[in-house]
Amino acid sequence: MDLEENENFRTNLGILVLSYGTVRDNEIATASPLNDNLIKFNIILIRDGEVIDEKEIEIQEGNLIQINNILSTLFKKRGDGFTLKIKPILDGSSIIKYTSYISKVDNLTGDAVFQILNF
Repeated sequence: MDLEENENFRTNLGILVLSYGTVRDNEIATASPLNDNLIKFNIILIRDGEVIDEKEIEIQEGNLIQINNILSTLFKKRGDGFTLKIKPILDGSSIIKYTSYISKVDNLTGDAVFQILNF
């Protein structure tokens, strides 16, 4: 789904960090959910196949965040034809379980269309 922000539509981004852990000696030593780990994500804005901008955000493990009006709030952009790529920033021994979505909202009716990005 294309991101769009104008007089007709706005797009929101949500990210839920389910759990975070590490791998030691080829075995998963997962941290318990709801620890105080802050997980960094790189949010990459793309248009016409080219990276336009990148931002880093932090989310505490076990939390759901939603960034409303993602284009103007995070990237100071408006328009349409944008896409996002979301990448957790991890060291080589870390693992993460997360899901993310975008919701494109009709400004007149308030109706939203959701797309799951990662699961």
